Amino acid sequence: MEQGSSSPNVERQRDAGQALVDQKYASTSSGVQSHGYVAVNRANRRARLSRSSIVLFAGSRLRSAGMMVTVDTTSPDQRALVEAGWQKVRDDGRVRPDLLEAAYAEPRLRQLFPWTGMGELHFSRCTEWQWAWDVPYIQPASEGEYWVAGPLRSESVSPARTALEAVAMVVDRLPPHCRPALVGTPEELAAHDAAILRANRANRETPGPDRSTS
Repeated sequence: MEQGSSSPNVERQRDAGQALVDQKYASTSSGVQSHGYVAVNRANRRARLSRSSIVLFAGSRLRSAGMMVTVDTTSPDQRALVEAGWQKVRDDGRVRPDLLEAAYAEPRLRQLFPWTGMGELHFSRCTEWQWAWDVPYIQPASEGEYWVAGPLRSESVSPARTALEAVAMVVDRLPPHCRPALVGTPEELAAHDAAILRANRANRETPGPDRSTS
């Protein structure tokens, strides 16, 4: 995560996503939203989600019975937006560098959309505020240690002596089949997850080809 260590591809993604992520950061003077994000252009978002829905439909029709449906919802815009989100958190300066480096180095967390408040590092499976609260987050503690909590504010996991230990705790508690952050709201993420679940359930219930006479 050091400035001089980024690859040219990552730098291009950051540049491409910067205009998008800048639209998402709110400029209000108080409250969580002052450190958060506002909506990306909804027409572009719906176009991307529509393409994802087409892929999901095609996948559910083409997979044989019993096969899990998986949908790659990533696109250059999505990857650039998530990458720019990481850069924005880095530039914000409230997350300890060792934690940010450890989280970014973990591919399963790097694919999620990061946000921060009070020095905490949160991970969302969607890109729009109020984000998805189904992944634990990491709080700074005294003497360079951390505390893993969540997903909800009322839930706590465990203290962690190092950033790597805290990151491992979060990874162990990721939702099943955690995919790259969806460009959209928590409601759209829930609908997307439900569609995949229905497709997989339908595939499991559809009889496979009868090979008894072959």
